[in-house]
Amino acid sequence: MRFLNKKSIIILPVLFLTLGIAAAASAEGEDLPKPTASPAVTPTTKPTPTPTPTPTPTASPSYFASIVYKDSWDESGNAADYFFNKNYEQLVGEESWKWKTKPKNIAAAFKNTVTGETQFFNPDEYIYAASVYKLPLNMYYADRIAAGEMSLDTPVAGIKYELLMNSSIVSSNNDTAHMLRTSVVWDFRVYHDMMQEYFFPEKKDRADINPLYYRSHYYNQRMVMNFLSALYDDPETYGYIVDRMKTAMPRNSLFKGIDTGYEVAHKYGFYPTESYNALNDVGIVYTPEPILISMFTKNSNAAPIAKYLVLMVDWSKYCAEMRQGQERAMAAATISADLSLEG
Repeated sequence: MRFLNKKSIIILPVLFLTLGIAAAASAEGEDLPKPTASPAVTPTTKPTPTPTPTPTPTASPSYFASIVYKDSWDESGNAADYFFNKNYEQLVGEESWKWKTKPKNIAAAFKNTVTGETQFFNPDEYIYAASVYKLPLNMYYADRIAAGEMSLDTPVAGIKYELLMNSSIVSSNNDTAHMLRTSVVWDFRVYHDMMQEYFFPEKKDRADINPLYYRSHYYNQRMVMNFLSALYDDPETYGYIVDRMKTAMPRNSLFKGIDTGYEVAHKYGFYPTESYNALNDVGIVYTPEPILISMFTKNSNAAPIAKYLVLMVDWSKYCAEMRQGQERAMAAATISADLSLEG
């Protein structure tokens, strides 16, 4: 089966985060202070909701987004040939070297929401989540709304929750997210105990939690896929969070860095220091069989995350076509056998 050849190459712009992203993320990595008393949070101004951007028309993409960056595939220049007889870990491991990123510095996850197939790369590697923590935080509030304990209009730290949610998800505002976080409970360890249901839905997995979990917002990919799956599987409870993710910043980098022709809902995290950089993205890609994807990186840049998006779009569609082809062949064989028996 031939999908694309090297003539289909699309030139990938160099992907870097803007200074605005760095400024928005500059404070999100600090551990919370330990005050002697729980202070009251009194905001001086209300955050301004981020308006929904006007979509920019783009050229119709190819059926596959394959081969969008130089030297991504093997000499055949064909996506199907490249994917043949390779598993997820092989693909991500091989590609990471071409992205000039050491495999040990990335952790990734994939899930097909139709088949339930779930794959991991370095699944137990804890990497600082940065602003990704704002997703399960808002899921906590969404559950309070679903339980009838509050509404989108309920004030949190003196500000309507909907404004805080919009600001923390779309703009990734650290101040409004901190208001939401400390309004749950000030004590950081107690907060993480309360959040275990999102990261470790199976109680057996809570018996031996890595101490990094309580140190700050450190996640591994199993934790990420647990709360991302819950987010996708319950649109009645979390649908408005996903809607905000569809317009979340950045809108031209990371999982929004390459137009594959499919809508993406995502939440990024960025924490730069002189000795340690964390750059992450998690999201939902609305392919014919929607996929959940995540990539956390250490000391890398935006390009591998955007390329991972394309790799997963291509690979998931390839796997779907292979599976559907097998199902059609089996159905045809069954019909043929039935006809033979009738004859």
